[in-house]
Order: sequence, then structure tokens, then C-alpha cells
Amino acid sequence: MEPRNSPQTADQPQTSELPAVLVRYGGPLASLPSLARRLEMDALEREVVVRKVEREVAELERLRKVDEQRVNDETARQLAERLAAEQRRLDELRRRQAEEAKSQPYVDPAAPLDPTAPAPVPDDQNAQDADADSGQSTAPAPAVGRVERAPLPSPASQPASSAKAPRRDPFKPLRENSP
Repeated sequence: MEPRNSPQTADQPQTSELPAVLVRYGGPLASLPSLARRLEMDALEREVVVRKVEREVAELERLRKVDEQRVNDETARQLAERLAAEQRRLDELRRRQAEEAKSQPYVDPAAPLDPTAPAPVPDDQNAQDADADSGQSTAPAPAVGRVERAPLPSPASQPASSAKAPRRDPFKPLRENSP
């Protein structure tokens, strides 16, 4: 026996009607008015439990989606807070840089240097001047002059004591022991 489908509207999920409850009489037909009746509701009880479980599953799914949306909203809120804090930090940094730029005079990099300013002195010269002022003597600075160039001596003109020793054969022990 199949359950009958009742007409449903578009917004309601399609469900079948509940199964029928059976009333059974057991005994001889002659004693029909005095027979004991027995109700069989197993199919109805099973259907009610199944529908209850389906409703609980649907509610759990709805709660899961609500919780997921809440987590997404919280993550988005935290991200927005971090971005706002970072933006405030960047704005503060830009404001400080603007204040520093206002307090320092503008120097055009293409402008010529001030001709009245002393010429920069190399670090070696500064050290020598400082030593001279302190009264300490230092080694004289190397004289800058011409360097004489001469050809390199030929290998034949080298002394005999520096002659190369004959090369040792690394495979000689292996050759001696082989058959």
C-alpha cells in the first residue's frame, strides 16, 4: 500500500500523507462483536520519526549556515579594523613626513654648490690633519710620482736552486702491483 501525495503549494516541501493506521480483528467471524481489536501503527510511528529527524537535519543545516555567516562577518569586521588601523598609521606617518619636510628648507639637487663653502677633504687628509694638530708624528704620506716599468725576467735567468723537481706518478704503485 503506497501513501497518497497530497497537493502542495510551491513554497512547501513535498511530503506524503501519513500512513494509515490499521485496525485488525483476530478470531472467528461468528464472534465478531466480541473480538479483540489490535491497532497497527508501526508504519505511522516510523514515518513520524523520519520526519522529525529530517526537520532536525534541516534545522542543523540552517544553524550551520548562520554560524558560517557569523564567522565570515566577524572575519570581515576584524579585517576592516586592521585595515583601518593600518590606514591610520600610514596617515600619521605621512603627516609626520610632511611636517619634517616643512621644517627643512628645500634644496634643489640641480643647484650649484655654495662657492663660499669649504671644499670637502678626503678622509686620509682629515686624519693627517688631526694627528698634526694633536702633536703626534705619523709616517710620511707616500709620494705620488711616476712608476718605472721594466720587463719581467725570463724563466731561464732564474737560479738553479728553484728548479722544479720531477713530477711523481700517482699511479706508479698500482702499476707495480698489477700482473
